[in-house]
Amino acid sequence: MIDYLSTLTLLQQEFAASLEDADPHQPVPSCGGWTVGDLAEHLGGVHVWAAAQCRRDGTRVSDSPADVEATSAVARYRSRAQLLQQTLHELPADQPCDTLDDQGQNGNNTVSFWHRRQTHETLIHLWDLRTALHVPGPVAEAAVWADGIDEVVNFFYPRQVRVNRISPLRAGVMFNAEDVQRRWVIGSPAGQPSASLTGSAEDLALTLWGRGRGENLHMTGDRTAVLELRETAVTP
Repeated sequence: MIDYLSTLTLLQQEFAASLEDADPHQPVPSCGGWTVGDLAEHLGGVHVWAAAQCRRDGTRVSDSPADVEATSAVARYRSRAQLLQQTLHELPADQPCDTLDDQGQNGNNTVSFWHRRQTHETLIHLWDLRTALHVPGPVAEAAVWADGIDEVVNFFYPRQVRVNRISPLRAGVMFNAEDVQRRWVIGSPAGQPSASLTGSAEDLALTLWGRGRGENLHMTGDRTAVLELRETAVTP
């Protein structure tokens, strides 16, 4: 079982440490036209917003007490990360709150939703940051990356379809994570995939988030099904 809060703490610490010597104007290729500074503002802002969803207090990022006395982008990120940590530790995991699970499809409208969601949000953006800085990516257990696959396949993809951001995939693709011996099928209601991608949980998760082109993955089956998946925004 994943200890989300401990994992989140480590990822936030690594993100802040990576910011220390980074040029805020450095481009982040995996995030469109963003710079390192933009990425830090985004992730810190998401932390504040998620904390507000937990507390249901309507706090806006611009009003956040986490920004008081923050004299640099690194200090501002650290204070925003601390605000989220404090919120998640203070509130019971089973306390009802506002989440992205607007129809309760996973039966989780509690603070624990944000334990998981903020862990994966931070992991992906830490990968973005470290890749932009041309240093090795984040070190996370295969089980954490696998959980990120599960979140996309069973939560984000159905939600993207439900809120009419994308059309359902026409063909299913199986994701086979060899390092954790788990499989998922995305885009096939009948569970019969037209193609499969096999590799590490990390490489598979990054593919679902539009990072990398799956160079380390082994593909079988209908190539067009994989191309359609890569061209579809299965995550927000």
